[in-house]
Amino acid sequence: EPGLIRDDTELNIAEKNKNYAELTGHYWVWKNFLDTTDCEYIGFCHYRRFLDFNMHVMPQIPFKPILVEDFKNVFPKYKEEQIIKRIEGYDIVLPQTVILDRDILNQYVQYHPVSDLKLAIDIIKEKFPDYLAHTLKFLSSNEMWICLNFIIRKDLLKNYFEWIFDFLFEF
Repeated sequence: EPGLIRDDTELNIAEKNKNYAELTGHYWVWKNFLDTTDCEYIGFCHYRRFLDFNMHVMPQIPFKPILVEDFKNVFPKYKEEQIIKRIEGYDIVLPQTVILDRDILNQYVQYHPVSDLKLAIDIIKEKFPDYLAHTLKFLSSNEMWICLNFIIRKDLLKNYFEWIFDFLFEF
């Protein structure tokens, strides 16, 4: 799409997109944009998934496909001042959670290699032991946020990027 910044320019890990998906765009923001902006908040949307600030009416269909052309018609209604009013005072804004019909551990095991999960837990035990209890609690729950769409304070985003990419590069 003309006018959009791609994740395969400047300092990037675009070659990892097969495994990292939208995180290659997050890496690009971390390395090429974050220190150059005076924005207090940074937000992410991707792959036809957008946060909706209820500034227009859309059908209540979860995961309804949205084409770029459809969003272009709605986008002018989104004004920075309106969005800031809705998010100020919050550290992070997330989409609604998804409730699974089983716990996250069993959902994961059905669709992904168990060895990957074991390796992830081992890395957390070794490098981030303070996160182990939270990780195990998360895996035993059935509620999660998906799609990596969020708005977050810039200072917290830096901390998140340092943690997630430290973890992923170790993995």
